[in-house]
This record gives sequence, C-alpha cells and structure tokens, in this order.
Amino acid sequence: MRGCEFAFEHWAPAGAAQCDIDRGVAFYTSATFDPGQKPGVHSAGDNAWAGYTDAGDLAVYAAGNNRAAVQRVLSSARKDDRSAR
Repeated sequence: MRGCEFAFEHWAPAGAAQCDIDRGVAFYTSATFDPGQKPGVHSAGDNAWAGYTDAGDLAVYAAGNNRAAVQRVLSSARKDDRSAR
C-alpha cells in the first residue's frame, strides 16, 4: 500500500479503500510494528474483529466481521525458519 502512512502489503476484498485495514490481512515488518494490544483476536467495535500474530520477520494483522475467520487467518501464519535452509 503505497501512499499510506508507510508502505505495507495488504490483501483485502475488491473495492476496499486504500490504506483501510478494517478488512483483510496486512503484513508488517516486525521491527516497525507497534501493536496497541497483545497478540490474538480482539473486538474492534460493532461486529468487527481484529488481531495480529508474530510470524518471525513479519507481523500478520487480520481484520473483519467474522471472528472465526480472523482467528483462522492468524492461526495459519507460520514463522519462516531461515536457519533450516
């Protein structure tokens, strides 16, 4: 997402507003990610859920209106073990 506060990868439904992370999945460099809450899924307002997990060099952030879907996305994130290569 260029043109936002900072550049990051964001996967969202078609038609989602640029720089809007209310829906979809965003990937942040762990060194620059400054979370406001602990890892996991949290209420983000009326019928909205959001959260993040640590995936090694990246922090994976997911948001949407289905708590179970947000949890599945976060649970699917895996750390990249570069030492195994």
